[in-house]
Amino acid sequence: MKPANRFVLFCLLLISFLSLNYICVSDEIGTLAHCSDSESCTGNIIIAGVWNSAISSVESESINEVDSPDAIEFFNNSSSNDDESFNNSDRNNNESSNNSDPSANSEADLLEVLSSVLVIPSDNEKQSYWKLDIKGTSNGTSNITIDIIQVWWNSSQVNESHLIKITIKESEFFNGSKSSGELIDGTDYSFPSNSTVDLKSYFDSDASYLTPLTINITMGDGSVKNYASI
Repeated sequence: MKPANRFVLFCLLLISFLSLNYICVSDEIGTLAHCSDSESCTGNIIIAGVWNSAISSVESESINEVDSPDAIEFFNNSSSNDDESFNNSDRNNNESSNNSDPSANSEADLLEVLSSVLVIPSDNEKQSYWKLDIKGTSNGTSNITIDIIQVWWNSSQVNESHLIKITIKESEFFNGSKSSGELIDGTDYSFPSNSTVDLKSYFDSDASYLTPLTINITMGDGSVKNYASI
């Protein structure tokens, strides 16, 4: 080989060796750049997150279906039906209230005390008593019933007075001895609606000293009629 060719080959091998050595050194120091400037950034915070890829294809389809036009239309129809059902229910309740049977009044509402009078002893009456004229107003009910009577009176006399008898239209409701305010659960008395009966209360002393007289009449359905004499 000619000396010139040997020189050219030697130069080529030398250049190849130097290039390969430069690349190895650059990899070790971690730099391989054509620019000599450097950049820096401070104050940044890197937060690691977790990617949740556990959602199933079925859930993805469900989510997509909610946003679909068919799902939106179904939701609107359901809301409309619920509102309509609520309005119909409210309308039915109002109609039921407006169409309520007026005959559903309590028995106490159907009982009216027309008058109260003190009957003093006379040739026909040997004993004084209080008499109440009571009327039952008609509402389509065949009968109304008096169940319990409670009477209060002025008992400030030296000898306390007692109620000893109650009659309703000559039928004996109670016979015994009761102090003021005691409950008298006598024999139930029923009478036709739209009729009038008299209730007489007898005492073991002069009834004229017992005013004012207050009476509670409990009906068969548990309702109460209250009356106070003048």
